[in-house]
Amino acid sequence: MRLDGDEMAADADDSDAGDYSETFMSRREARQTPQAERSLCGGPGPGVYGAVSERRAIEPDAWGADLEWYRETRLSPAVQVGELLFVAGCTGAAAAVDGPRAQMRRAYEEIGQVLDAAGASWDDVVSMTTYHVHFRRDIDAMTEIHREFVTKEPFPAWTAVGVTALYEPEAIVEISVHALVPRSQLGE
Repeated sequence: MRLDGDEMAADADDSDAGDYSETFMSRREARQTPQAERSLCGGPGPGVYGAVSERRAIEPDAWGADLEWYRETRLSPAVQVGELLFVAGCTGAAAAVDGPRAQMRRAYEEIGQVLDAAGASWDDVVSMTTYHVHFRRDIDAMTEIHREFVTKEPFPAWTAVGVTALYEPEAIVEISVHALVPRSQLGE
């Protein structure tokens, strides 16, 4: 396929164009087509790819007084936009006195509480990033605990990063995830 200026090659005989010529329109066609008719996501709206959804903060009731810190710092435990859920990092540092495994498990439980507050679960997680202060020492234990919470295929994409420190001094791991909230929970 070849892009030439404002237009996309859409020659039916061009095997490289494939289904793209039927799926996507040229920039010129897009400018001439009313927004409601050109949404790629199925709904009208001012967004580039379709209707823009409202953002909403997700705050687990179980976190009680801890939510005040989030409000004071103008952060959210998670933000939901349509069916997309972006969960901030959880450390499980409250369980630090019980050892590394307890802290890792607590971080997974905290993520689970946020997912639950949005109507999702670990089964809905599509991507996760973990940050480890003692990466080499703890990765096997982390993987073992991970298997307790992540049980359904397709499994999320996972990026694990070694770091020198985390926000909470006693924290050894921080987990952040992205999930798709089931449509049945969206209330549309």
